[in-house]
Amino acid sequence: MSNIDPVLCIDELRQILSVSTATIYRWLAESRSQDGGAFPLPVNTGGRKRRLLWTRSSIQAFLDNQNSGTHQQPSLNFVSAAEHRKRDRAARQSLKAMGVKLNDSEK
Repeated sequence: MSNIDPVLCIDELRQILSVSTATIYRWLAESRSQDGGAFPLPVNTGGRKRRLLWTRSSIQAFLDNQNSGTHQQPSLNFVSAAEHRKRDRAARQSLKAMGVKLNDSEK
């Protein structure tokens, strides 16, 4: 069996990071902006009702970057749409293996 990266919902993030939901949404907006913030983007779960889920490893990398004292923006990695789809499929398979019910609208 392959290594499955556990996922965290927004409520778990609030507890781990000791921040409000508004702060997480602000960090997300900054990460999606042109400047690109350091906060990781959530996994795309597909379907009409999107759930915000983050992989534990991406949050750990964010915390490591914040605690390193450098506070440097990570370099931007531009990947193709095909690579994004491949990563999303792998994340959805991992979530399904963990018993998370997803709305699979992808054909």
